Amino acid sequence: MSKELIRRVLGQWVTAVTLAFLLGCNLTTAVPPTITVATPLVGATAVPTVLFVPTLTATAVPIVSPLPTATFTPLPAQTASPSRFTNLRFTANPANPPQTEFPVGTAEVFALWDFSGMVNGDVVERVWRKDGAAWLNREEAWTVGSVGVIANVSIYDRGLGGLDPGVYELDLFVNGVWQVGGRFTILPRPLSGSPAIANLRFAATPIGPPQSSFPAWTQQIFAVWDYQNMGVTDVVRREWRKDGETWLEREDTWDYLHYGPQGVVNDVSIYDFETGLPPGNYELLLFLNGVQQLSASFTINQ
Repeated sequence: MSKELIRRVLGQWVTAVTLAFLLGCNLTTAVPPTITVATPLVGATAVPTVLFVPTLTATAVPIVSPLPTATFTPLPAQTASPSRFTNLRFTANPANPPQTEFPVGTAEVFALWDFSGMVNGDVVERVWRKDGAAWLNREEAWTVGSVGVIANVSIYDRGLGGLDPGVYELDLFVNGVWQVGGRFTILPRPLSGSPAIANLRFAATPIGPPQSSFPAWTQQIFAVWDYQNMGVTDVVRREWRKDGETWLEREDTWDYLHYGPQGVVNDVSIYDFETGLPPGNYELLLFLNGVQQLSASFTINQ
């Protein structure tokens, strides 16, 4: 074979190989699937193929129930314990009616109250205030039974002038629980000014018209006069004369509890309830703190 022919054949072969390589890189060649049938081994037991099937997990979805409706049920009313002390009142004497005001010079004021449901051994506290400030406090065990009236509790100042003027308050407690309270007033002292007495006259009765003469053997004759600015330390002296001679004398510290600072005296008298007052000329001299202030006279006829 000639060299030229060999070169021609080799050239064609190289060209064909090159084209085949290029075509193999760019074209997809369909390869039919190969079906392989598994042939079980003789004497072998077929094992089934278990496919894993995922288990679905149920997620609980809460069911929303309707909210309950609130229903208001009122609590039963609380019943307050009845007070064991009641009817607190004040007086200058347990036998006298109650008062809320007392004249200056009052020496003693009693506190009275009713009680019930008490037990011996209960602790009783009395809290006094004067003009809004703490003044006296007393605490003691109860010893007087379950029901009754207290009439022996008092405040006092038996010195000259008596209890000071002002507003007095009392609160009562049993075992620390307030029971009742009350107040009273000691009236103020008279306004500034000198004490004075005036307008002395005589009458057959405390409120009768003035007279200068009376029938024979009149049984009782009243001396009446006005006064003002009187105080607990003032002293009044009465000097009675009959037919020019001293007949009867009386001297007293002013009874401020009874008369107060101003008013009318109409409860002073001379009397003889058996045979009557004898006829004659009568005269009364009034002295205030040692100084004569008034004089007046009357006649009992024959």
